[in-house]
Amino acid sequence: MINIPESKLYYVGNLDKDLEKSKLVEGPGWLIGNFQKFKIDDAVKTSALELKYWIFDKKDKPHKTKVQVSATELNIILRGKVVGRVNGKEITLGEKDYILINPHVENNLEEIFIEDGTAVLTVKVPSDPSDKYEK
Repeated sequence: MINIPESKLYYVGNLDKDLEKSKLVEGPGWLIGNFQKFKIDDAVKTSALELKYWIFDKKDKPHKTKVQVSATELNIILRGKVVGRVNGKEITLGEKDYILINPHVENNLEEIFIEDGTAVLTVKVPSDPSDKYEK
């Protein structure tokens, strides 16, 4: 049997409440992963995966085009609409659509258009905050 402290066996969270907690540190929206300055709970610090929940606001700076070196990224549109570029092609995603982006694929889901209030859940496997580079 693996010897894991009780406090790290599991974590029950709430997307909205944990989103507010994540705003207290660098990289708001990242709820689970291998990050240095986590303020949510010890159980969510893991190198197995990253989880981000974010709601787009017109005042937010758009993401830059990026490439993941080793991580696979899954984006699920919970509500709203995005039009971006993946591997040079225009991609439109709406509510309940999702996209799986493998390593070494240039992508920017916000490049062309993102509707104000769009809510997205992003999962990256494995968790390595230094894995990407911007174009």
